[in-house]
Amino acid sequence: MISLLLAATLKWGPYMVSWKKYDFGDMPEETPTLTISKGGKILRSFEVWNADAKTLDVDGDGTAELLVTDYSGGAHCCFTYYLYTRKPGLKLLGVFDMESGSLEFRDLDGDGNLEAVGAYDGFAYYDYPYAVSPWIPIVFSLKSGRYVENTEAFRDLIRERLDEYYLASPPESDEESRKSWVVGVYAHMCLLGEETSAWETVRRTCPDMLDWLSENKSDIKATLAAMRDRVRYTEEASWEEE
Repeated sequence: MISLLLAATLKWGPYMVSWKKYDFGDMPEETPTLTISKGGKILRSFEVWNADAKTLDVDGDGTAELLVTDYSGGAHCCFTYYLYTRKPGLKLLGVFDMESGSLEFRDLDGDGNLEAVGAYDGFAYYDYPYAVSPWIPIVFSLKSGRYVENTEAFRDLIRERLDEYYLASPPESDEESRKSWVVGVYAHMCLLGEETSAWETVRRTCPDMLDWLSENKSDIKATLAAMRDRVRYTEEASWEEE
């Protein structure tokens, strides 16, 4: 069954944001498109699946930015967030490819700028089922006019999540959960710069996983490094300069 696309609009200062929605379970004949226009001229146009838009002030200057959230509708994927400023003209502050992770904006360090705070799913399906996959905090900060991945700067948040792992040691009979626990602890402690202590923690709690960790530590570190690639600065679609 083909769904009926419903038009949606949002006025954002002198700009007009327009897109179409449809009910999940009913696929449109063509992928919907979101546009941002000014004075009747389209400045941005890119494909979305099931989008929504709202405004929020990320830097506390009284002028709201535009946040577009798009969801592909998959079982575990995918969420994409597009954040724009209109000062002095239309510009992307970042496109966040969160895959199955969510994202929210809040001021973590009290500097008046909102961080983009989410859950990193880079370790999903890593030698264990999705259901037991560890989630790692990921934080993007506004720097020099764009958002960049800056997780390691927020040690209190990382430590808080690590403490949750300490309280939930995996059962000896569940090898998949033990692998996931080891990845979660090791990844968090690497972000804290405490890799040496991570080995001691694993040795005390899951000594049977030491060889497995030795075999996978390079891949785990590479997956952590890939967190920086979760933000980009183009919609990957054609558009005209204002």
